[in-house]
Amino acid sequence: MEVITLENARIVFTAAKPFDPASQEARNLAAVGITPPGFGRGDNEGHA
Repeated sequence: MEVITLENARIVFTAAKPFDPASQEARNLAAVGITPPGFGRGDNEGHA
């Protein structure tokens, strides 16, 4: 998963398991504003 911050920093998350948007981990990330493209709020889709 790639995230572009408001400061224009590019953050790339990698994982040994597939990203499940319905998982607790995904909810924890979404709670602090980190969502993958196509899920949740924000303008992340434009950065994909």
